Amino acid sequence: MHRFGKGLKILPSLTINIGELVDNSPQDCAVCGRLARYYCRECFAVTGTDIDSSGNICKECNERVHSDYKRNKHKKHPINVSHEICTSYANKPVEHREMELFAVICIETSHYVTFAKCEEPDGVVKWCFFDSMADRVGTKDGYNVPSVKECPEIIEWLSSEKQNRERIINTDDKEMPDRVRRILGDAYVCLYESKEMAMYK
Repeated sequence: MHRFGKGLKILPSLTINIGELVDNSPQDCAVCGRLARYYCRECFAVTGTDIDSSGNICKECNERVHSDYKRNKHKKHPINVSHEICTSYANKPVEHREMELFAVICIETSHYVTFAKCEEPDGVVKWCFFDSMADRVGTKDGYNVPSVKECPEIIEWLSSEKQNRERIINTDDKEMPDRVRRILGDAYVCLYESKEMAMYK
């Protein structure tokens, strides 16, 4: 991830849709969620800031959206869809193939820390902060003392709701909780998992 620039904030998504990365996978319409038949690069350029926008659009929405004089000159590219997929999704929305965020590795100078999602035996999910260099015993021949702390504020700030994103943009770094500022400013690697495809559960 890009980590340079004063005031830069990176908001990791709690879930990502990987459907577009899977070969021959049906795509959903960014407007209504039904099977997409076209891709419009120019529509994506306008709405691509929205986390749910993809530029994919179904036949009905394509006709409606591109009947507007501001969009009727857009170049739409057809998406190749097999007859079987068309039949399968004729009367139902396309399911998203989602992966969930389970850890974020952050680095400040040469100091790595990790935010990780931990699930307890009763199914309760909590976010924890792991710092392998939280403290130190001794000097030259000493050793680092790791620390793990619960940080419930992370899930609140990482919510992908629009008002929450605006809150992050409009909040000064100094007014944010320390660990929230850390994950937004120093995020380096985001790790995602799919429980449906997990080999070990």
